[in-house]
Amino acid sequence: MTDSPPLPRRVAWFAPWTWKRRCVVLAALPPFLAYPFSIGPAYWLFANGCISYDAIKIAYSPLLWLAAQSSAVVFIMDWYVGLFVPF
Repeated sequence: MTDSPPLPRRVAWFAPWTWKRRCVVLAALPPFLAYPFSIGPAYWLFANGCISYDAIKIAYSPLLWLAAQSSAVVFIMDWYVGLFVPF
């Protein structure tokens, strides 16, 4: 019986995962990635009178808080929302 060398740390955490676990993790990622990108269409709905600004403030309060903390985030959000709603 030969002893195989241990896996490197960066591979070892992922090696025991089954395909089912990997699929669950990969299925959970899109909503987290889609949330920030949905603010543009939300502002478009607001500009067309479909939803109120209060709904945007509630749904996107984490992003609006982040924008209040960083001018770079404000710049990026203004650019992205501007793709949907001309200022």
